[in-house]
Amino acid sequence: MIDTTHLAFEYIAPKNTQLTLVWLCGYRSNMNGTKVQFLKQWAAEKGYGFFCFDYSGHGTSEGRIEDGTISGWLNESFALINQHVSGEIILIGSSMGGWIALILAEMLQHPIQKLILIASAPDFTEDLIWNKLTPQQQVDFKSTGKLITPSEYSPEPNVFLYSFIEDGRTQLIFNRPYRANCPVHILHGMADMDVPLEHGHKLMQHLAADNVHFTHIQGGDHRLSRAEDMDVLLRVVAG
Repeated sequence: MIDTTHLAFEYIAPKNTQLTLVWLCGYRSNMNGTKVQFLKQWAAEKGYGFFCFDYSGHGTSEGRIEDGTISGWLNESFALINQHVSGEIILIGSSMGGWIALILAEMLQHPIQKLILIASAPDFTEDLIWNKLTPQQQVDFKSTGKLITPSEYSPEPNVFLYSFIEDGRTQLIFNRPYRANCPVHILHGMADMDVPLEHGHKLMQHLAADNVHFTHIQGGDHRLSRAEDMDVLLRVVAG
């Protein structure tokens, strides 16, 4: 049993429906983000349920982010959803949350109406961190056990432990067959500098056996938090 008492979450119960929107944040993001608050307000107005939370080391949850792993945050997500949410769900994952959402779609017993992936970053530990390093940088990373990179969104740098990369390899989806077994909607900004558009295309091809819809968002960056981005997201959620 996963201990979730140290994790912050918010749950709005559905009214006159059994459908709940479940939001999964990205790396170093939290449930107070623009997109989260926008969807929470919309869900409340429409009578849908809404569930969001902060992984350990994120937002107001306890812990240090550098101690976290994909497996750990995945298990926290699975436990929290099972503890607090019942009925049909829409899984919405942003960036790293998209990776976690993809795996949750295989694990959860809830009926999943659709899976919405925003600037999704499955396997980013391998494809977007490890594979972007030179051979010497990889040697240094393994030797020191730590990689420090600047962050575009915070004055504090990203600190990755080599154990974070090793754990990520246990959760990769591109190296195995994958089926979501529900409609999948991928939204990706064409100006995303953090998760390249090609990464989204790679995911779409990997999900070829599923019912997949891909939306290119002109001028959209990794955040996809402009008013026009929100409009696209809302159409996909409500569609």
